[in-house]
Amino acid sequence: MNDSSPEKILMKEMNKLNIDSEGKEIPNLSSQDFPLNQTISFNYDFLSNSAPKTFNFEFSNQIPQKQQDIPQQFDFGCTPIMTSQITMPFMQQKINSSTLNSTQTHNQETKNFLKKIAQDDDETLPVLSVILTMYSGSSYDDLFRSVKQVAPAGRVSLYTTNLESTDLLLLALQGKLNEIKNEEFKLAAEELLKDIDSVEPDCVLFNWECCSSCGASFPQKENTMLLLKLLIEKKFMTMFSDFALKSLIKDWSVELLGMNPFVKIGKCNSFINLKFKPEVLKECPSSQLKMVGQLCEKGEASLHALSSTIVFTVDNSKIDGSRYQLDILTIVTGKGGYCNLDSERNLHGINGSKGSVGHAIIKYHNGGYMIVSAGHWVELSKLDVNTIHLEKVAENFGGEYSKQFNIIKNSNQSESEKFIQYNQIANQMVMQSAPCNYSKKNQQCSKK
Repeated sequence: MNDSSPEKILMKEMNKLNIDSEGKEIPNLSSQDFPLNQTISFNYDFLSNSAPKTFNFEFSNQIPQKQQDIPQQFDFGCTPIMTSQITMPFMQQKINSSTLNSTQTHNQETKNFLKKIAQDDDETLPVLSVILTMYSGSSYDDLFRSVKQVAPAGRVSLYTTNLESTDLLLLALQGKLNEIKNEEFKLAAEELLKDIDSVEPDCVLFNWECCSSCGASFPQKENTMLLLKLLIEKKFMTMFSDFALKSLIKDWSVELLGMNPFVKIGKCNSFINLKFKPEVLKECPSSQLKMVGQLCEKGEASLHALSSTIVFTVDNSKIDGSRYQLDILTIVTGKGGYCNLDSERNLHGINGSKGSVGHAIIKYHNGGYMIVSAGHWVELSKLDVNTIHLEKVAENFGGEYSKQFNIIKNSNQSESEKFIQYNQIANQMVMQSAPCNYSKKNQQCSKK
């Protein structure tokens, strides 16, 4: 087994894992560690505390190429538990690796940091969205730090910070830069504020990643609630997924945010099946969810779920209509390893199906947004893709997407083989779309 073999690559990744005796806190392996011309997919879970880690693994080395048969046994003794649950897109694009490495090192060596993530974009293009993603420890949802974000006729400005810097971030957004003693943080904050000022409020997203520092309370509970209130007042968008949602539910401030409508009712692993109305997603304020609505026909999607993924719902009696409007966008109709902590009385319905909540959005009456979700789009494995819709969306997106679609369309492959690759394109388009909106004023300026 040579050093570049898929088995060897995955074995190296396994050796990096830091998992406790109960098999919890399993990191999300990212495509950023693999060559760009390879398609790799894998699932992992624990059979028991003493059993070896089990994986599903796929590897191909050409673009595009049909899905490969999954090996039944690896040299290092791990047996796959699933057949084709998740596929990393063949069009996967990496963010500047030197920036990622320096960010990770900075996170370990320095308590406070704020850094801009280089995406190798044309700096003459207008900023259409601003995203700040926050995490500490091991991240299980590194989408914005591993997948290049794309904006039509513009660029996305990306920043990252750690949860221990919440107090400094709060000072920066309160206009108190002079109180920040960390000069490097202050300089990055000045650039962040400049980018924020250049776009409309709903084009700014603050994302709390699912990470090992979440699940119980946030590292800075009080400051996090104060920051969240300020972001809502500024009419920005905020997002919490999985473990970050667990912390949000636990730390929620009724005084600052209104009544808490979210209830954790269990946990799951392995997979999540979503149901939704495409026409509803097309009208929501998130470009990413709009993309899902535009691509799908029946309104179905499947995501891989890591160990202890949250199962949650909305308690209709706790919706604070005086402060906000709440909409359930997707429901979970199927899940693996479900552990129920409550009855089914809080399940919700979409298109005749019932389930717990997959995605929900709160719109505060002052204009601020909060998006919450059980799973992560970085774990997207399958969409109910309509190829006619995909072709149209790819044309609008332009560039590589339209080119790749036409290559597949005009190939001699079977329809089933083509559909696998169409799904890969669709997955990538979702992951590369911003969860917030794109600046209309900057798009108009760029056309003049």
